[in-house]
Amino acid sequence: MPNRVNVVVASDDNYIQHLAVTLYSVVANRGVNQQLYLYVLDAGITDHSRRRLAAMFNEPGVHLEVISPTLGDVGNIPLKRYGHAALLRISIADLLPQEITRAIYLDCDIVVLSDLQYLMEVDLRNHPIGAVENLGSRATARLGIEPGHYFNSGVLVMDLDKWREQHIGDKVMAYMQENSDMLHFPDQDGLNAVLHEDWLRLPLKWNQQPATYSMLGKQAAGTQRRQEFFEAASAPYIVHFLARNKPWHYMTFHPLKGIYWHYLRKTPWQGYRYPDRNPTNITKKWLMLEKLFKQWQRRRLGVKFPA
Repeated sequence: MPNRVNVVVASDDNYIQHLAVTLYSVVANRGVNQQLYLYVLDAGITDHSRRRLAAMFNEPGVHLEVISPTLGDVGNIPLKRYGHAALLRISIADLLPQEITRAIYLDCDIVVLSDLQYLMEVDLRNHPIGAVENLGSRATARLGIEPGHYFNSGVLVMDLDKWREQHIGDKVMAYMQENSDMLHFPDQDGLNAVLHEDWLRLPLKWNQQPATYSMLGKQAAGTQRRQEFFEAASAPYIVHFLARNKPWHYMTFHPLKGIYWHYLRKTPWQGYRYPDRNPTNITKKWLMLEKLFKQWQRRRLGVKFPA
């Protein structure tokens, strides 16, 4: 089907609000006449949340499907703070209908600011995935991967035919079970270990990470690398609120956290309020002048907030 985009997310009910923001931003920025298929992998979503999601996406050209896989026994894989939802991306090729040959996976701490059609059509050059380098990663030496060659698994363009033919999901799960003691980021480490020599590098603006800002100034002036960092900082296509940079926390200084709140107000979860906004933190935040100044500087790079 021409102009079809397949987007996959995974969540339990703890992250359902953020999943709603991610999906709403995808829909808000879709192309004209685009058929958008949203697949939600259910790792413990309540019926109430399902109904709220369904009410959000009932316009022509937008198709929402919730898939409830059997989570099963993940053996001795250390889930840590990520939960089962983080592992479901590994099984996407098996969970989606066999006739779907390409899908875009997105984490739920993401806001999309561009049409995703490019990712559906990008030439993967015979690789099973396209991804963006994980900035500032400390995992490379631990996994025997050269610096700069470890990707972030929060945005993945997946050739599902290759995943099925090469049994990539099974290989990743096997690696995670056999090396559970050395995994810091379970799914991401496993994917990198299996695919570290077989992925297409996408521009940083397709997965703008918080480290983009601090690393921008370290790039040599006039280089292509600096230009790539500048584009990611000033005109990102996807903003990824990694690690502690969650925009739903009051004490977060991410310069683009307002974009999350813009889309949150379009969802049934618009009544959310900062849980950590109290007199103590308000005072503390205003005393952190250096961080506030950096936040202001980075905000001035030119990113346009949605209307």
